[in-house]
Amino acid sequence: MTGQTAKMRPVWALMALILTLLPSLALAQYMDMMTLVGGIASREFYRDADRVSSVNAIRVERISSLPGAQFGRRRLDRMLDAYPEAQRYLHEQLRFNPIAARDIRAQGFEIVDIVYLVVAGDGGTTVYADDLGT
Repeated sequence: MTGQTAKMRPVWALMALILTLLPSLALAQYMDMMTLVGGIASREFYRDADRVSSVNAIRVERISSLPGAQFGRRRLDRMLDAYPEAQRYLHEQLRFNPIAARDIRAQGFEIVDIVYLVVAGDGGTTVYADDLGT
């Protein structure tokens, strides 16, 4: 039994690591329409936009896939109209990184479709594309 326990030690260590990281990974990836709209209003993404120049890959998330997307459409439009300078800044930062521009286009969007971004601590970047139309 001691030999089997020793063999299982790396497996248990890996499981403990995964269980420790799961909550933070889930929090880093969660986004809903109201959080996104609030982030535009508070210009919360400015810090992340400054870091986009060093990003190696970008994942595009469609706003239509977010919880509350259809109900938050009007509110998003109001925020985008109220803070055009925030969107200009975001788009400028994305244009500075040719990898970002390439990845966004490869996923069927243009930089002007992007309304929000999040850069995780590990550098993983998600941009949110407005695919709802007006």
